[in-house]
Amino acid sequence: MSARNLKWVASALLALILAVGVGWFQYLRPIPDFGRKVLLFSKTDGYRHESIAPGIDALTALGRKHRFNVVASEDATLFFKESLNAYQAVIFLNTTGDVLDGEQQYAFQRYIQAGGGFVGIHAAADTEWEKNEWPWFTRLVGGAFKSHPAIQTADITVVNKGHTATATLPAQWSRSDEWYDFQRVNSGTNTLLNISETTYKDGRKGGDHPIAWYHDYDGGRAFYTGLGHSADTYSDNNFLQHLAGGISYAMGSDVSLDYSIAIPEFWRFNRVVLESRLDEPVAMAFTPAGDLIYIERKGAIKRFDFNTGKTVKVGQLDVYTGGEQGLLGIAFDPGYADNHWVYLFYAIEDGDAVVNRLSRFNLEGDTLDIKDGITVLQFPVESGDVPHTGGSMQFGDEGQLWLSTGDNTIPHESDGYSPADDRANRTRFDAGRSAGNTQDLRGKILHIIPQKNGSYTIPDGNLFSDAIDGRLEIFAMGLRNPYKIYFDNLTDTLYWGEVGPDAKDDNSTRGPRGYDEFNRTTVPGNFGWPFVIGDNEPYAYFDFASNESDGELVNLAAPENRSSNNTGSKILPPAQPAWIHYPYSVSDEFIELGAGGRSGMTGGIYRSGDYPENPKKLPAYYDEKLFIFDWMRRWVKVVSQDQQGNITKIEPFMADNSFSAPIDLRFAPDGSLYVLEYGSAWFSQNDDAYLSRLEYDDGDNSPPVAIAKTDRKVGALPFTAKLNGGESFDRNGPTEQLTFSWDLLHNGKVAHHIASTREAEFTADVAGEYQLQLTVTDSGGASNSNGVVLVAGNEPPEVTVDFGGGNGSFYWPDTPLEYAVSVTDREDGSTENDSIPASRVAHSFEYLAEGMDMASVEMGHQDSAANAQDGLSLIEKSDCMACHTAENESVGPSFSAIAARYSLPDDLPALTNKVLNGGAGEWGVRIMSPHPQLSRGAVELMVRYIVDPNAAADDSGLTTKGVLTFQQHLDNFRDLGMAGKLNAGQYLFDVSYNDKGANNVPALTTRQTYRLRHPLVLATDFDELENVLVIQVDQLDSQIVIMRSGETLKNRSFARLNRVDLTAIEMLRVGVTTSMLFTIGGELTLRLGSMASEPIASATIENKNIGIPSSLTYYNLPVANINGAHDIFLASETLAATGKLSPNFIMLTVEFIRSK
Repeated sequence: MSARNLKWVASALLALILAVGVGWFQYLRPIPDFGRKVLLFSKTDGYRHESIAPGIDALTALGRKHRFNVVASEDATLFFKESLNAYQAVIFLNTTGDVLDGEQQYAFQRYIQAGGGFVGIHAAADTEWEKNEWPWFTRLVGGAFKSHPAIQTADITVVNKGHTATATLPAQWSRSDEWYDFQRVNSGTNTLLNISETTYKDGRKGGDHPIAWYHDYDGGRAFYTGLGHSADTYSDNNFLQHLAGGISYAMGSDVSLDYSIAIPEFWRFNRVVLESRLDEPVAMAFTPAGDLIYIERKGAIKRFDFNTGKTVKVGQLDVYTGGEQGLLGIAFDPGYADNHWVYLFYAIEDGDAVVNRLSRFNLEGDTLDIKDGITVLQFPVESGDVPHTGGSMQFGDEGQLWLSTGDNTIPHESDGYSPADDRANRTRFDAGRSAGNTQDLRGKILHIIPQKNGSYTIPDGNLFSDAIDGRLEIFAMGLRNPYKIYFDNLTDTLYWGEVGPDAKDDNSTRGPRGYDEFNRTTVPGNFGWPFVIGDNEPYAYFDFASNESDGELVNLAAPENRSSNNTGSKILPPAQPAWIHYPYSVSDEFIELGAGGRSGMTGGIYRSGDYPENPKKLPAYYDEKLFIFDWMRRWVKVVSQDQQGNITKIEPFMADNSFSAPIDLRFAPDGSLYVLEYGSAWFSQNDDAYLSRLEYDDGDNSPPVAIAKTDRKVGALPFTAKLNGGESFDRNGPTEQLTFSWDLLHNGKVAHHIASTREAEFTADVAGEYQLQLTVTDSGGASNSNGVVLVAGNEPPEVTVDFGGGNGSFYWPDTPLEYAVSVTDREDGSTENDSIPASRVAHSFEYLAEGMDMASVEMGHQDSAANAQDGLSLIEKSDCMACHTAENESVGPSFSAIAARYSLPDDLPALTNKVLNGGAGEWGVRIMSPHPQLSRGAVELMVRYIVDPNAAADDSGLTTKGVLTFQQHLDNFRDLGMAGKLNAGQYLFDVSYNDKGANNVPALTTRQTYRLRHPLVLATDFDELENVLVIQVDQLDSQIVIMRSGETLKNRSFARLNRVDLTAIEMLRVGVTTSMLFTIGGELTLRLGSMASEPIASATIENKNIGIPSSLTYYNLPVANINGAHDIFLASETLAATGKLSPNFIMLTVEFIRSK
């Protein structure tokens, strides 16, 4: 053995000693139950830190020293209430990526809100942030990873010496680590440690650079430290003291969890569809007696009859529907119980003009008296396709009426910035004439008191007290499209959502990018538009005639309206900043609002005490929270604030529900919540336009979990699918007592009952999409539903790859791999008879030099229905369908019209740029919103699907038959000393076919993906390592795996490699070593499929090295004559029970030896 190898093995053993602190003897000593414990969670879904294993051992030792127990696990299923209740704190140790599913996230959030503690170490900030699907966690951590420079030494300064995490630390010390820069920083954290950017290179924060902090958050306690990247950090005494203090803070003292203050369990909410296929619903209101009236833009006024479950039409207004005009708002007079007055706001032709009119009507029973309506207020608006109407109304307790109006301006020729174009004959492009005009009622919130005779008076406290300065009706001006408002009578506070402009980016000559806003005010004011937006960001004055600007910005303290169309004051009241503002991309300040298209609207503030006790009203958890919603992003959220209006939290409401463009939200007199949903397509009647009630269940019987499965989701006619609800279960009762109901839905309602059994069968003879619903009911009457969508009329293609007896998991540099691809499609034909041209089969073959996370890529067939079309899937997840449909024109052109105008590949770059950057002019004046949250690659897939879903995407140069050669890896290897040389990286061979669709059913894609890796595999590169000890060996630039066992272990120690093709493999050659200083030997077994299966091969590992091992010993596990893909399990078992947790042997490599 060479001196170099000897040194490396000695280093490994030294690392082992350092990792366990005082040696294995501390692990042989029983760990007492200290009565307090933490869950140490280290699951990764991305980069995996080599410091996780030494971190676990260091934290376990820290627990012994400070008398708390440590339970280390990567099992996310531990995140449920009953499990989490056992822990005083949960530690995320270098977790990465998305590690918890939705239900687990919900359980952890409730645990923290109930008073639990959290500790985040280093890469905890690189967890659950990238998709922004759980922003609550980013707030909990205190920030998200942004970037880091090279690992280097920096000076650390204690900022707060009075905290347990810093009390014992020196005022300043230096160490080497990976110093994170952060984004989405929570301003409510308290800094403990700073790092000095003058002492290391390429820090991007500037000034003070916090690296550790704490805060009380959402009912619990959170501590985060950015230290902890490197393995040696966990032997640094300063760091361990820092960590011990942080854990102590997070655990708290004598904390009892109180779930009564936590967010209610998600299963308590239920959405009941009352009516569907509405025709452009826009607003609703409840009478004092509880009758629900809703209106549709084309003029219909309707009442939903709760007794019959049907809608009754009570009136039809003759309205003007050009642009976005029509019937817009409804409000009942405070004295409605006696006078039956209802107020409607709408557009109507008045001679040659169009006006927005506020009128009062009498509603007796189900008859609206149209002819005797009284006009209260009206003002002229532009005719034609001119958007921004406002139209929301609400009465206050003192009889005052609040009414919102839009700026009535075309925004599509100002590049998404301020539309202050006052050139001749361009008035409708100039918001300076409306929203910025003190003598114009457009772009305002009006505040009046209607009188019995049909007139109105002006209350005290509006923006202008002198008619010379401005219209006396105006309370708030400078508004673009305040589509939904809410006045809180208790606090005299006005809220509204403000639909904003479309600019994607800031522009030095124009001004800021576009924002939607939610605003809050207790006093009148000017909210800036069209001169100021967002957090008081001024626009530049721009000359539309010359298309130039000298860069002069609007004066926030005294905005100047320079429009030649302005008939009011030139100098306006000071601009007021938005309460909440958010762009198309994710906002660092308001990350909870996500990304995508924007149409922010305001619901109301909930107070449970305002409603009588009943089982359907919302719980007290939502007291004092403001409900907001977004028409484009299709969510509902609630905002918490302090008494001064400072936002303390924004959280989702019914996040597991998908709303179809919510357009109004109202609380009923019983405290339940109603939502009006506009539906998918603009200006049309939609199947998914709903009136729904959102119910709360305050009972103790949690509903069962319905799990609907089917043996196939797509296929040709006649189509038959076997339905199975057998995996459904009851959370708190026997599953055997569940009852089942399978139903076919239409427009959200049951159209046909299929069966009342656990298993059923569904047959379709007509092509189309079928939405099936499984409803499961427990013995207590609680029920839950789960759906599955089946598509009949197109059989998914079959794609097979024949490697001619070769192996589909590994490559050997000296052996080319022959392949033959065949595709068979019931409707399209086959590659065998050339009815499917070889050019339509897409291939890719690439070498991934640095490797990649392949957790989601397995060899073999992928579900065709789930992966039917990458572009279509991306379209459905984006906001495309809010403005487009497949066949009919909406606010934007149909996909079929786009496909008829453009072709691939010529138009692909231009269309991709249009989606990313937005624009107008190709299909009229309406602007297309930019989509900065999407990648160029994703948009290209979307465009390809829209223009030609059947287009072949293969430009790899490969054919359906050929030879793969392996040369690119030759210079990319790692020297593992006695283990030999390991070629890094892997080859990826991907084959797919996208069929042409059939019977108006969308095209389907089937994909086969093969991951070809070097046959010498490090044990640490296995897909799962359970109950092993992993030790970093820096000289090897790698880790070693110590297999161990003992009666204190719940399961055997094992390593699993997923979906390995054993075709043409003779044996597995396992390289292990031992040392009597640490190991005891044992038995190595090989299983296929699961750990529950019987071993197919085994080897006895002799513990033969007295001191430091001099070489690897190789053990052969035969697998000859086994073909196909299998999960492989290598497990460690003791030769005799020792009663102690002991290391059996060190496993370094596994080589797959091919048959001769």
